[in-house]
Amino acid sequence: MFASLFVWLCIFGATYNGVKSASWVVWFTVPIPCLFILVMLFHGLTLEGSGSGIKDYLSGRQEVRDEIGVGKMWADAVSQIFFSIGVCMGSLTSYGSYNPIKKPIIADTFIISISNSIVSFVSGFAVWGIVGYMQTTMGQDPATTGTGLVFVTYP
Repeated sequence: MFASLFVWLCIFGATYNGVKSASWVVWFTVPIPCLFILVMLFHGLTLEGSGSGIKDYLSGRQEVRDEIGVGKMWADAVSQIFFSIGVCMGSLTSYGSYNPIKKPIIADTFIISISNSIVSFVSGFAVWGIVGYMQTTMGQDPATTGTGLVFVTYP
C-alpha cells in the first residue's frame, strides 16, 4: 500500500508543474533503468551457460523455428519493437506540443526510435543470458514467451 502511495506521489510531483517538472524527472527516470539493464547484462554474461541463451536469442530456439518458422519469428520480434515504441505515444504527443512551432521533429523521432530499439535489443541479451544460465545449471527450461520471460529471469 505504501509503495503504491509513493508511486502516485511521485507521478503527481512529476506532472504537477507540467513540462517544467517532467523534464527534471526524465533526467532520473531514463538513465537509472538503463544503468540497471547494463548491470544485469554484465552479470548475466558472466554466468555459466549464458552463451547458449545468447545463441538462442540471436538465432531463435530450434523448436520455435520449427513450429512457427523463421519469418514469423522475426515478424513477431519486429512487432514487439513497434509495440514498445507505441506504449507512450500519447504522452510524447502531448509533451511535443510544447515544442516551438517551427522545430523540425524528424531528428527527435529518429533518436527516440533508434534508442528504444537499442535498449530493447540490449535488454534481450540481459534476459537471454539468464535463460541460458537457468537451462545449464538448474536444468530448468523457463517459459520463453510472453511477459513471463521477463518476470522469471529478471528477479
